Amino acid sequence: MGTSLKGTAARGALVAAVLVGGSGAAARAAGWEIQPSANPAGAVLARLTAVSCAPGGSCMAVGSYSPDGKQELTLAERWDGIAWTIVHTPNLAGSSDLLAGVSCPAAGSCVAVGFSVTSSSVHTLAETWDGHRWTVTPTPPGEAGSISSLSAVSCDAPASCTAVGGVTAAREEAQAQPLALHWDGSAWAALLVPNPEAENGSALTGVSCLAANACMATGDFVYADVDQSIFAARFDGSVWTLESQPNPRGENFNAESSVSCAAGDSCESVGSWLTSGLVTRPLAEGWNGSGWTRQPTSRPPHAVSATLDGVSCAGAASCAAVGEWTAQEHAIPTLTLAEEWNGVSWTAKRTPSPSGAQSASLAGVSCQPAGCVGAGSYSVAGGTRTLIERNAP
Repeated sequence: MGTSLKGTAARGALVAAVLVGGSGAAARAAGWEIQPSANPAGAVLARLTAVSCAPGGSCMAVGSYSPDGKQELTLAERWDGIAWTIVHTPNLAGSSDLLAGVSCPAAGSCVAVGFSVTSSSVHTLAETWDGHRWTVTPTPPGEAGSISSLSAVSCDAPASCTAVGGVTAAREEAQAQPLALHWDGSAWAALLVPNPEAENGSALTGVSCLAANACMATGDFVYADVDQSIFAARFDGSVWTLESQPNPRGENFNAESSVSCAAGDSCESVGSWLTSGLVTRPLAEGWNGSGWTRQPTSRPPHAVSATLDGVSCAGAASCAAVGEWTAQEHAIPTLTLAEEWNGVSWTAKRTPSPSGAQSASLAGVSCQPAGCVGAGSYSVAGGTRTLIERNAP
């Protein structure tokens, strides 16, 4: 379900292990190029799951890293116009903490969300950035024993953010339900979200807010573990209204990962669907203010299987979606994927993969008029490393 991650010290010590993703032709492809990103020293796993760029050009990417291959800790990297450097993020004691979404409405203001895992619980996690430090901000505790996580967040202002995910009650046979929280600059409060009738639960996986009273969220729900459908929910500041989305007809397993709105009548959502031949295809849909329409997507010439994990729109006719593709059915290695929307069609663009990478993917993207930044990870013999790619128009 969509509640899982898509698809994870100060400026000095942790930046000791900066890895350059590649150079020359290996680091550049048709406008997209790899930027050197940072990895915590000694980490066996480091991944980025989301990125957000504020007006003015500063960006923040978040995810997680593991020092030992067991416990995961939060990870954040900041772009200051010159380089990506790690900024310290707090972690809760005795848990594995992961950041899955981030939104930066201003250069000195970001909110990141995810979840924290202990031996007995899984619960929502939120942190705020004030331009100098990250701080954990308590989220509503929910029902005792419940399992809850946040997968995405969107801030229309520093003191106005909406985060979405899923929650499963502690009672026997309980199924996941959509979860939405609102941040007013001082505290998080739960928002009541309608639950699509689903035998095996539902969750929200993406959200985009133009204002506190203008949000669009997307997600998916499951029947009998094999029939998964996508849906959207629109928020007017008081009530969430479910909006139906077309589901491709294949093996009836459709998933949505991300949504981005350039205007009230212009949103793009992306994900994946499974064909009757059990091959994964990228999925894209557009909102025109009154309904959702499925849009044809594009793939690299040799791609057999492909998914889209993140989308961002700088304008109604200027969006980018990122993910991964492979030339082999149901297999790795994967390569990074980017598709660009011009208001009429999606076109696959060539993207680089790091030299020596066994597999690579992009999990999130953030677009401004000056260009787009994608964040993800790649695997090498020694583990998993962070990956940043940028595209300038």
